[in-house]
Amino acid sequence: MSQSLRNPLALLALLVAAAPALAGGGVVWTDLGGGLPGSTTPQLTLSGDFTEEAPALADVTGGPGAGRAFLFMGSSNASTPFLGGVLVPSTDLLGPFAIPTVGGAVQVAITAVGFPPGFEVYLQVWMYDPGGVQGASATNAWQGVL
Repeated sequence: MSQSLRNPLALLALLVAAAPALAGGGVVWTDLGGGLPGSTTPQLTLSGDFTEEAPALADVTGGPGAGRAFLFMGSSNASTPFLGGVLVPSTDLLGPFAIPTVGGAVQVAITAVGFPPGFEVYLQVWMYDPGGVQGASATNAWQGVL
């Protein structure tokens, strides 16, 4: 079963589903580091293109499990203090999903439609985590340049 969320202003679509691994392509991904450990240390990795035909794949691993998580996506690096850590993306789009088990992995497919070359996108996942400083933990942040 998949869930989708569309922001008509940004024309970004999220599709939360199991998807096959893709080879890297038209997007240059940069791991910006950061994150906020809690009862676990969640990690976000990105790979693949950022197109309708070949979505980018965001893999979230090491989450606290059995809880809510949110993929923040933005067009700029806001680096805003948030729940004892730093929320890197501007909050242009928020996509909720669930982390199924402690340390469980979730894969999110992300597409962008109609953006020019050079467009930047920033991503980071935050999740409810009772072991976190203020009840939350966060993954490292990423920047993608189309």
